[in-house]
Amino acid sequence: MVLSEMFSTGFTMNSLNCAEPLEGPSFHFLSEAATNHQVGVVGSIPTRWEDGIAYNTLTLVAPDGQVHR
Repeated sequence: MVLSEMFSTGFTMNSLNCAEPLEGPSFHFLSEAATNHQVGVVGSIPTRWEDGIAYNTLTLVAPDGQVHR
């Protein structure tokens, strides 16, 4: 299942204001959807990395729960 870019927030050029931790609520939504329905789920999430910068991070969660960013 492919979700739209920045599916959880709507698109913005100011992603720092809505950035989440790498394993924030949007990540958990993708992970639960993938494992509960046994499908691969991909979507981009505005995330704040350790360097303090927000990135539009494409996240793929496989049916078995493996994560690829």
